[in-house]
Amino acid sequence: MGTIPTLWQAYLSIHGDLGYEFIDEMDQRKETDGVCGLRWARRFWFLTVALAAAPGFAEDEGYDLVQSPPPAHARAGAKTVLSLSVVPRTGHRLLADGPVHVRVTASGAHPARSLYQREDAVDPRADVPRFELTLTTDKHKGTAKVDAACTFYLCKDTRCRPIETTATWTFPSTSSGWSSDGDGSNYFYYSGPHQGA
Repeated sequence: MGTIPTLWQAYLSIHGDLGYEFIDEMDQRKETDGVCGLRWARRFWFLTVALAAAPGFAEDEGYDLVQSPPPAHARAGAKTVLSLSVVPRTGHRLLADGPVHVRVTASGAHPARSLYQREDAVDPRADVPRFELTLTTDKHKGTAKVDAACTFYLCKDTRCRPIETTATWTFPSTSSGWSSDGDGSNYFYYSGPHQGA
């Protein structure tokens, strides 16, 4: 992947010497012609919007949230386990000693806990931490909505940045359903890809 050009480099590639003439013109007119500054500011604003929308200039997010599919047959009043993995993309990694927090809120269901931390992952030392989020649906049938707000530090080379993102599940709970272990519980696991696997 090539180096992303600065806005100034992109402008020069489009307008050539006009870019440098812009500097000279602004120096000559900044005291006497406020309209000139406004006109050029508008041109730069439109250039910024165009570059942000261009696919070649889009920044790679560097990660994926891999979540289990929403339950298709969740029983009202039963326990359900949802799976969530934080997966860095190629060339990225999670900060080794950095925090990974997953805050769970829900309507139509009651989470077993509101906060999961890195040590609560299935394998806390894994490059791709996977969390099993346990909740119990309301006793009356309806629609459950679960949000898992994730906070972690993503690194590329020697630079790291904080990430805040959310995974969401929405699914119906019914008065009749199925369970995988005979005790009225619903389990939905997902084993996502692991780096280096």
